[in-house]
Amino acid sequence: MDRLNAKELVLPLIPLRELVAFPTVIVPILVGRDKSVNALKASLSQYGGYLFLAAQTNQVTETPLPDEMYETGTIAKIEKSAEQSNGSFRIVIQGLKRGRILQYVDGRDFHLVRLEVLEERADPGKNLLE
Repeated sequence: MDRLNAKELVLPLIPLRELVAFPTVIVPILVGRDKSVNALKASLSQYGGYLFLAAQTNQVTETPLPDEMYETGTIAKIEKSAEQSNGSFRIVIQGLKRGRILQYVDGRDFHLVRLEVLEERADPGKNLLE
């Protein structure tokens, strides 16, 4: 995706309750809340299957507000999506890059965020196991 080479992106946000997604990791996720299902559908129809995943600060909140979200999360690509009989979706995502929320864009049916693409800061000469 050429957009991932940009410094900023606008993507639908899916808040995560009991999970943190990381770049390069493939994770199955159950998407059931209305705003999250709307974000998933928008991602598939308008954003090439890309979305932003960020953890909620309070795991019991059903509809988290912007100030109840961690600002750093993962830009991800939906690899598979299957609708369940109860209207929820089982998806498999692949984490791509880290991002930081700069602003919530006016999204009525779901959270839409403008975010900064973060560069990885690994030191290639350092042994992380020491």
